[in-house]
Amino acid sequence: MQENSSLDPIALDPDKFEVRLENDRVRVLEARIAPGQGHGMHWHPPHLIYTLSPVQDTFTGGSTKTMERGAGELLWGEELTHATQNVGETGVHALIIEFKG
Repeated sequence: MQENSSLDPIALDPDKFEVRLENDRVRVLEARIAPGQGHGMHWHPPHLIYTLSPVQDTFTGGSTKTMERGAGELLWGEELTHATQNVGETGVHALIIEFKG
């Protein structure tokens, strides 16, 4: 896993992210974002997201994509730098499983 410590979501938004497990293969983050709140630009290596509610991701380069996923859905993501805004009416609660190389 190539590290980008200056954009680590744990360092940038410790009130919204918590490390639930970390070893030499994976890091599992728990994310909680209240309705109307978000967090700034941060980086993930290749990862899986298990999420429960709508979230708007603003990707580098300025494009915006609103993704709505139901409870129990999984999403694969390649290495990514992005910001997130919760546009839903309920809190975002997600697990992010980051894979190390």
